[in-house]
Order: sequence, then structure tokens, then C-alpha cells
Amino acid sequence: MDERSRSTFSLHRFVALAIPLAVAAGILWRLTGNANAAFTVWLTKALHGIAGYPAPYMYCDETTLYWHATMFPPVVALTLASYWLRWPQRLLRAAAGYVAHCGMTAIAIAVNESPYVQQTSVLTPLTSTLVNANYLMFGVVIWVLAASPWYAQPARRDPGSNQKDARDGAAATRWTRWASVMVRGWATRVGLLWIAVALVVPLSALLGPASGRAARVEIARALRDVPFFPHPSGSDTPVDRSEQLRRDEATKKALGKLEIAIKTDKENSLASGPLWYLSAHLVNSLRPEDAKLRQQFRKQAAIALIAAKKTRGR
Repeated sequence: MDERSRSTFSLHRFVALAIPLAVAAGILWRLTGNANAAFTVWLTKALHGIAGYPAPYMYCDETTLYWHATMFPPVVALTLASYWLRWPQRLLRAAAGYVAHCGMTAIAIAVNESPYVQQTSVLTPLTSTLVNANYLMFGVVIWVLAASPWYAQPARRDPGSNQKDARDGAAATRWTRWASVMVRGWATRVGLLWIAVALVVPLSALLGPASGRAARVEIARALRDVPFFPHPSGSDTPVDRSEQLRRDEATKKALGKLEIAIKTDKENSLASGPLWYLSAHLVNSLRPEDAKLRQQFRKQAAIALIAAKKTRGR
């Protein structure tokens, strides 16, 4: 295929490629739902960790909702059908689009499930909007930014424009560099989209009373001191007894901060299911030597899980 045939857009040719690829991508999406969910949940927690706000236990650990497994058929099919790009570029941009789409889903999960976001009345419509955008918009937008034909060729400047703009050479140079980045830098465009959507998370965290935000900052500080978090299933992690004791002490301090945050929410006429859920699993992860005390912790964890379920269902 020569350069001219690649750069000439044909809707018929594009659709003929996109439809079967979309069907194949849809089948692949159904077969890889668990893997997509696992990667997206990992990404959600990794982003929390990078920001310095550990989120070891969230609803998404055990409930794979329909929007957790990223719906990637649009972005993958459209990108692979972009015949004006060479195959290595199509594959690279499709992979990047998939990761970006998972990132969009991770943002929706964080807004809905993060223990650091106060559960105000704004969150429900906000989460719904993000979920719908994942289905209806983000896949196409990522393709437009990463591989669509209007970005296939770099912008060309009039040869005489340099002479006309000689007096504004520095400004013209800066504009040319920025235009070149935006035309050639598909990764930059996708990255800027992701950053713009990701800002929803800190903006959501700013909602609600200041006392609730301060209490959540204290939770994050306490959780950073917890050396490890066992799997949510409650299975024991083989560690030395002394290390387990240190871990339990740090966990108890974190639970104290969680209790303060829950009380603060109640005083502000709010209730956070994610906080109750996090409390339940932290209590369940305690490993005292006294079997009776351990059983008591199991009962407390069960009560907290019930409270999380009731709060989430409101």
C-alpha cells in the first residue's frame, strides 16, 4: 500500500473493516471480562497509591459490576480499522486506547467507591454520567484523538509564512511546536484527555464538609503505616508473628481514624458505604492469638459489612 492510498479516506473501506473487527472485539470482550475487571481494579488501586491514598479494600474487589470490565470494542475496532496507519501503529494505538479506556473506568470506580470521597448527593449522577460516557463516548473520542484520519498528515505551513511572521519569530516557533505536538503526538492528546477526566476524582473529593475531608486525610496517613493488606477473602498471609503484631497495631490505629470519619459523616448527615466496607475488611484482617477475640473480630466485620450494604443501597 503506497502513501497516497493510506492517506486518502474512504468511508466504505473503513466501515467494511470496522464492522467485522467490532464483532470480533465484542466476542473478545465477553471472553476476557474477568481479566479486564482485574486489570481495571488494579489500576484503580494503583492510582490511589500513586496519589498517596491507599485503598486496599473496595467494593470492586468482590463485585464485578457491568461497567468494571472496560467495554473496549469501539476503541479497538476503530483503531485497527484505521487503514491509513501501518499495522504496528494500529496495534500500538489500540493497546494505548485500551489502557486509557481502563483508566476512564477506574475513574468512575474511584468516584463511586473511594473511601476518600464523601458520599454526597452529587456523586450518583456524576458516576452515572461517567459510566454512560464509557459506553457511548470515550471509545470513539479516544480513537478520534489517537488514530482518526484528520490527524494522519502533519500540518503544513506556507513556505512564505516564516518571512511574513519574521517579526514574531519566537511566538510563531512556539505555536509551530505546539501544533506539531498536537498533530503528531497522538499519545499527548490521549494523555490530556485522561488527565482532564481524572480531575473529576480530586474535584469530587472536595465535595462535602471540610471536617469529612480532614478525617479522610488522617485515614490515608494511618493506612500508609500498615505494612501489608491480606487478600479480601480473609486468607492468612504467612508472615512472622512479630511482623503480624506490628501490622495489627498499625491497623488498629487506622480503624480508630475510620471510626472518627464515620462519626464525622454522621454529624454532617452523610453516610459512607466505602468507609464501612474498608472498616469491615481491616477488622477481618486482624490476627490476635486469642481465638475468642479473633471470633469477635469476625462478628464485628460482619456487622460492618451489613452497614456497608445498607448504606450503599440508599
